[in-house]
Amino acid sequence: MAATILDGAKLAGDIRAEVAAEVRSLAEAGVRPGLAVVLAGHNPASEIYVRGKVKACEEVGIYSEKHTPPDSATTAELLALVEHLNQAGGTGGTSGSRDSGDSRGPACRPDKPESAATLGLP
Repeated sequence: MAATILDGAKLAGDIRAEVAAEVRSLAEAGVRPGLAVVLAGHNPASEIYVRGKVKACEEVGIYSEKHTPPDSATTAELLALVEHLNQAGGTGGTSGSRDSGDSRGPACRPDKPESAATLGLP
């Protein structure tokens, strides 16, 4: 079997175009896909990751919002923000990132499986 050389940039563009078309179809049906991101702390890798997610959303027409609570935010405040985002609607998912050196303890919600928040997880 001969090897096939893939054009990654072309494939990525094709996938983005497919996703954008699906997002348009959803919008026409009254559904607005969205992503809320909570970035706590100042981990450069997390900041790059979040920028990439926001940019990817923009490219395909998905609504996104980024929340950057102050460093003084407690675990309870972070959980309240995630809970608010889950209850408010407007987004289909919530993602979170927190500096691994953060000492506030885990801020994930194991009792809320619908929440995609991963605050505090390594």
